Amino acid sequence: MVWGEHIPLRTARLHMRLTEEGLALLRQAAAVQEQDVTSFVLGVALDRARDVVTRENALRVQMAVIAADPLRYVRDPRVPDDPELAALVLAVRHDPDGLDRLG
Repeated sequence: MVWGEHIPLRTARLHMRLTEEGLALLRQAAAVQEQDVTSFVLGVALDRARDVVTRENALRVQMAVIAADPLRYVRDPRVPDDPELAALVLAVRHDPDGLDRLG
């Protein structure tokens, strides 16, 4: 936080119920991190929420790209899913005469 930067007020609330053991574990983890329980839980939850939303947005973009040109992303079922074959195809693309030397 930079000096003079506006800190947004925390006015929204989230209530949750958990076991005594769960609360004790959160308190212990927060103490290890030298945070209060609210800051500890909020930090972890917001980090996870950002990850989930970021992945979801990336998936939506990927699906939109595929929807724009679906035939580009369809694998030919007649071609086996074989990494060695794919490497051979790439090699022949770079050196078409190399196939004659394989026989």
